[in-house]
Amino acid sequence: MNTDAMTAVVDKIKAAGIAADAIQTTGYNLQPEFDYANGKQTLRGYVARNQVQVRVDALAKTGDIIAAAVSTGATNVSGVRFDLKDRDSVEREALRLAVRDARRRADAAASGGDVAIERVIRIEEQRDVVDGPRPMPMAAMRNEAAQAAVPIEAGEIEVRARVTLTAAIK
Repeated sequence: MNTDAMTAVVDKIKAAGIAADAIQTTGYNLQPEFDYANGKQTLRGYVARNQVQVRVDALAKTGDIIAAAVSTGATNVSGVRFDLKDRDSVEREALRLAVRDARRRADAAASGGDVAIERVIRIEEQRDVVDGPRPMPMAAMRNEAAQAAVPIEAGEIEVRARVTLTAAIK
């Protein structure tokens, strides 16, 4: 039964335009369920849980995909997060701009002290302990999400780079 339910959910997600390589099984759990009566345990059956991760590249389709999954049998939607498709290039550009800004600030500070930057000795990137976007939890209830697309609003993703520039002055 779990296999049929998950197959239906995945098929519906694919039919909504999500490529197979954007869908990944991230967990599968099978647990026994017991009834307890008069101090005795009796096996009632098993509960199977399948977890899939779906990457939606078009923000406008996200609500429709959630609604399609829930209307087909998905019972939980969580861990919705927003990120950049090409995060690496955006982070490199932020780093380049941070270094350029650090150099301009060093030049301004040197000028204020009537000296000049002779050469840059070292550039260090200051990385945060938690790197990347923070997940934005979201839950969808079957009866609500099945009615219509879940409203998903575009926002902004901020990418920051911090550097320490060490320079020699003359």
